Amino acid sequence: MLFSPEVQQFISKYHILGFIPLDKTLHFLIGALITIIMRWGRVKMRFIFLVLLILGIAKEINDYGVLNHSWGEQFLDVGVSFIYPLVLLGIIKIKSLLASRN
Repeated sequence: MLFSPEVQQFISKYHILGFIPLDKTLHFLIGALITIIMRWGRVKMRFIFLVLLILGIAKEINDYGVLNHSWGEQFLDVGVSFIYPLVLLGIIKIKSLLASRN
C-alpha cells in the first residue's frame, strides 16, 4: 500500500475550493505528468495509453481494499488519467492534418 488508509480516505473525500475532487485532480495531474515525461522521451502515444491503463488498474486494485468504491467510480478514476493524453493526441492529429495540407 503506497499511502496509509487515513491518507487515502482524505484524498478520496477532500474537495479543492469545496467542489473540485482532490482524487480526480491527482489522477489528472499524474496522467499528464506521465504523458509529458514519456513524450519528452519520444515514446509513442499508444505505449503511453497502455502504461496509463496498467498503472491506473493497478492503483485501483490497490485502493479497493481501503476505499471500497464502486466499479463505476474506479472506472472514472482511471478515465480521468486519460484526459490530458487524449487532448494531446487530438492536438497531434490536428497538427499533422494541417501540416499535410500545406
